[in-house]
Amino acid sequence: MLLGLAIGLYLATSESCFAHVGQHQSDACFIKIGNSQIELNGYQFEDDLAGKYFCHIFPGLGQTVWAIDTLSDNPEAMKVSLVLSHLTDWPALAGAPGQALTVLEQAPPQVLGANLVSVEHVLTARGVYTLDIELQVDDGVVQRCRFWFLAGVPVTKLLIYLASGLLGLIIGVGVYRWRFK
Repeated sequence: MLLGLAIGLYLATSESCFAHVGQHQSDACFIKIGNSQIELNGYQFEDDLAGKYFCHIFPGLGQTVWAIDTLSDNPEAMKVSLVLSHLTDWPALAGAPGQALTVLEQAPPQVLGANLVSVEHVLTARGVYTLDIELQVDDGVVQRCRFWFLAGVPVTKLLIYLASGLLGLIIGVGVYRWRFK
């Protein structure tokens, strides 16, 4: 319970950002950083995951790409840098949050309108990851955001197994009540 409280406090007081904010017409993953809104898409390349994008929960491991695009009217005025990290030390979140994360990949600052800003990594372990997004606008203001997500968690399959188990339980209880009435 104490660990959960520490994580909650850390998320509430850090520069965390949340997806699907603001108005949007698709299932894209939108993030608001300061006055700017960006689109974040994650891709995995396993056979059954190819062609799909992900936001908070990546069901597989393996080659994964995160790509940033902007919804701003003037993307040439923005520089973006990305840092991908893995949460490797849960207890450190309570005391020294900076030591809880292990940096996996970094994308140096790039002009957002000139090309797609992305970072790629081969995920080898299930767990909690972060993508630190640093956005610098033309007036020199730097805005930071830490986006949290899970990897290696096949939520759809888990829900199917859970639903099958509950259905089996309901049928079992029904047969038991019918047979021993």
